Formats: sequence, structure tokens, C-alpha cells
Amino acid sequence: MNSRAYDRLSVSAPPIAAPRKAPITGGTERKLQLRVAEKPEREAIYRIRHSVYASELAQHSENPQGRLSDPLDNFNVYLIAVLRDQIVGFISITPPGHSIYSIDKYLSRDALPFTLDDRTYELRLLTVDTSHRRGKIAALLIYASFRWVEAHGGTRIVAIGRTDLLDFYRKTGLQHTGIQVHSGAITFELMSATISRAREFVKRHDHLLKTIVGSVDWQIGIPPTKCVPSFHGGAFFEAIGDDFSSLGKRRDIINADVLDAWFPPSPMVVKSIQEHLPWLLHTSPPTECDGMIRTIATTRGVGVECVLQGAGSSDLIYRAFPHWLTSTSRVLVIDPTYGEYVHVLENVVGCQVDRLFLNQQDGYVFEPSRLKQYFDTPYDLIIVVNPNNPTGLHAQREHLEDVLRRAPAQTRVWVDETYIEYVGDDQSLERFAAATKNVVVCKSMSKVYALSGLRVGYLCGSPEMLEPLRSLTPPWVVGLPAQLAAVIALQEPEYYQKRYRQTHELRTNLADQLINVTGFEVLRGVANFLLCRLPSNGTDAATLIERCREHGLFLRDASVTASRLGPKAFRIAVKDEATNHRMVEILQRVL
Repeated sequence: MNSRAYDRLSVSAPPIAAPRKAPITGGTERKLQLRVAEKPEREAIYRIRHSVYASELAQHSENPQGRLSDPLDNFNVYLIAVLRDQIVGFISITPPGHSIYSIDKYLSRDALPFTLDDRTYELRLLTVDTSHRRGKIAALLIYASFRWVEAHGGTRIVAIGRTDLLDFYRKTGLQHTGIQVHSGAITFELMSATISRAREFVKRHDHLLKTIVGSVDWQIGIPPTKCVPSFHGGAFFEAIGDDFSSLGKRRDIINADVLDAWFPPSPMVVKSIQEHLPWLLHTSPPTECDGMIRTIATTRGVGVECVLQGAGSSDLIYRAFPHWLTSTSRVLVIDPTYGEYVHVLENVVGCQVDRLFLNQQDGYVFEPSRLKQYFDTPYDLIIVVNPNNPTGLHAQREHLEDVLRRAPAQTRVWVDETYIEYVGDDQSLERFAAATKNVVVCKSMSKVYALSGLRVGYLCGSPEMLEPLRSLTPPWVVGLPAQLAAVIALQEPEYYQKRYRQTHELRTNLADQLINVTGFEVLRGVANFLLCRLPSNGTDAATLIERCREHGLFLRDASVTASRLGPKAFRIAVKDEATNHRMVEILQRVL
């Protein structure tokens, strides 16, 4: 067993040609690729190990075969980094279930500060070619191994790392134990991390990680990131408990990290839900949401065949995109915009994502005419969020319609109108979409009808666009309380129009206070939130957000899903007048 050669970042590992399963196309020949080593590549790894640990370091005797292997290779997994068909780095993952880890060579299991159970994986043999040692390969291999273990149900990682590289390992999320072992002239320290702790570490560096992973051809068979609730905010549930055991605490916190309406649903919605609640809870809803669809169609002035129901916009995105797109598809998105789209495209579908960048010097304004320059590219899908999130800015309907009429017929266009009612019903493209072959509008009833907890939304488009998705729609996809609430809410336009007018006043006043009291830069949008930027000479958004949490105020780090905005940007939801004053006071206090 090669029990001494654990992680050799400082040694020279000569790159060896890695056989490829299939040609790499699409300009990825020069892109670093991460993948699982197969048999021919494992043989290349054994030759690298012999060259480094036997010939160079003399930790093992050289042998005529020029290869170095050990019993753990009978069941371990190697993740490799390949550049221009050369292996430039690798790491070994030892799974549980075989009653042996390489740390057993040095340490008694009784002396370990944790238990090696059937969900413990060991990392070892982290090796990177000297010419790439100062790059990102070592960190990528460790992160890839975290994801591998996480995806295979592991709960703990153990490793032994060189003491002269402990700072590096600390930056990857591994915790030191203080337990050291020696091998020749080298001292190692036992390290460990639970997957839950590693996940928290990743969340804090998510924007940086996505930038790095985005530059890599990720081919290890699992998505590079895991979909977690924090992707959408909602961190305030950490304060009140996601098991709902301390709901009383909700009165002490301000959930400005999500964009729920500050106002309650229509009184008629609340009255009907309360009056019929026991029945609503134990009764199955209309299977195909027919009544809700008729109400939507009548309210929006489209045919019932042009409406497809969903349990919120996320349900519709996850249903439509994998059906329409494959890993060979190409999609255009605006940047910055709602992060869920890039997440699904890159991590669920795995397709190519191009970006139409909005610039800070232009106030992040989206001018629809800019889309025209992309119409010559054969995109499978173009995504427009209008009003945009997180900027809150809106493109006029007539301008957007004029441009989309010229879009190639083979290119689908997805228009997300989650916040359009804050601008006005006349700004929706629903009727336009219903009359076209390639445009679809996604509508959520969460934010503008105060129904976030019920999860109800729909698509509006041509029958040709929607019919293939109907067979993918589960029965009872929208619950009975949600269907009832949606129907009644759509019948209460006067109530909601009044609330939208109040929202505009509250947003304007909040923006003025943030500018005058805190000195923030504030982007004056049209929806129920504001995008803010901290002064360049002050703290960053992540630090501000952590400080605010101590006072019960939860904000959204805008750079987590829109790295282009930079570390100074955060998003804050508009609340009622008293809560807005309270938020400003907390911000002033923590600054």
C-alpha cells in the first residue's frame, strides 16, 4: 500500500497523456476538464505515482514495470484534471464499506476524534503537476471530491495533509485536528470535515466558486453545484426554524432577503380560505386546475388552451427546460438576472449559456434592441426577465414586442413577468405570446398577489408551445387552497391595484432613506425591492448581511447569483412603512 504518498502539491508530477473516450469539440480542447479516471487513465496515474514517489522521492522502491499501485486501488475512485489531453492532477477517493482506509497505517481508530462509519470517505494522493501548482487545479479537485462524496451519500471526509500546506487546506473547508503523523522527513496532520460544514463553507464562497467552475469542462457525472434552499434566499428560516417549532419568532425578524409581498392577500381570499380551511385541507383539488385556468384565461384575455398551470414559476422552469433543451443546446440570458435560470441551464440541463451583459455605467438598463445582434446566432432559447431581478428595471412592452417579432422562428423566447403587475397589466406580453409560435410568458402569482406560501403560477403561450408540456404536468400540480386563492385574487383587481400604488410610495421613500441616511447607491426600480451598493471604501455586502442578522434583519447578497454585481451589492425587499424605518435604523446601527 502506498501509505506515505497522500498529497504532493509541492512535487513535480510529469503530465502523462490521458486517453479520451470521445473527441472534445466546441472549443473545449484548451479548457481544463475534470472527469472520473477510467482504466487506461488509471494506468497513467500509476505511472505518475511511480515517477514521483519511487523515482523522484524514493519513498518506494523502483520497479521494472514503472507503475505504483496499492490495494485501495481495487475499489477507490480517481478524479483527474486533464488539459490538452494530459493528466495534470488527480485525487483519490476511498469509499466506505471495505474496512480499510490509508490512515489506518498511522492511527488507531480509537484515537480519532470522530467515528469512521459507513458514510465516511477518505481523500488522498492529491497530486498536481508542478507547472500548475499555483493555479486552481488543486482546489478544484478537492471541491470535486466534496461533490462526489456528497452526491454518493457521504457525511464526512477524512484526509491527511502536509503541515506546510495547512493554510491551503483550511481555505478548502477542511478542519485541522492537531493530530500529526510523520513519514520520513514529512509531517502530516489529520484533517476532517462533515459534508454539512463543507456545504456551509461553499455557500459563503459561492460567487467565487461558480466563476471558477464555470471556466472548467465539468465531466465527473454529477452537477458541479447542489441545489440548496439558500439559492433563493430564505435564510430567515434559520431564525424561526425550518421545522416550524418557533413560529412565534417570526414577529422579531424581517425577511427582506425574499421578495414576498409586504401586504396580505385580498380580504376575500383570506375570508374564503379561513371559512373552508378544514375542507380545503382534506379534499383533493380539481385534477387539471380547469377552473383556475378559465379564470386566468378570462382575466388575461387569452384562450384556455394558451394557459398551462404550475406550482409556481420554479415548477414550470424545471418542467420546460429539460424537455426543450439538451447538453448541446445554446441559451442566451441577461446578466445580471434571476439566478435560477443559469442554475437550471448549467447544473440541470448542462448546456451552453451565453450572456448579454448589462453595465453598471449604464445603470443596468436593458434595452430590448440589443437582442437583435444575437438573432443571427442559432440559440435554442432566449430568456428575458421583465421587470428584471435583481435590478428591478423594466423594458416597455411595445419595445420588447417589436424586437421579439423579429426573433428567429426556431428560437424560443421565455419572458418572465413575475413582477409585471407592479408596472401595470397593460405591460404584460401574455396576449402577444398567445398569438406567436415561439414566445412564452411565465407568470408567478406569488409576489404580486401575496400568495408565495401557496406556490401557484402559469405559462401563457401558443397551444403548440404548451401542448407538449401538458403530458409532463402531474395531476393536482396546484393544491386546492392555492387554486381557490388564485381564482379569488384574480377577481379582486381593485384591492391589488391599491396595494401596488402603496408599494411604489413605500419603495420611493425607502430609497430616499437609504441614500440620505446610509449613503448607499440605490437603483430605483419598479417592483417591490431595491438593488443597493455599499460605498467602495467600506465593508462588503456579506459582512453587512451577517451583522444585520444579529439584529433580526435578513438581506440578500446580490453577488451570490449575480457575481457581475460585485461584493458590494445587496438586495432589500420593500416592507410596510414601520418596517422600512426599522430596516434603515438597523442598517445605520451596524454601519
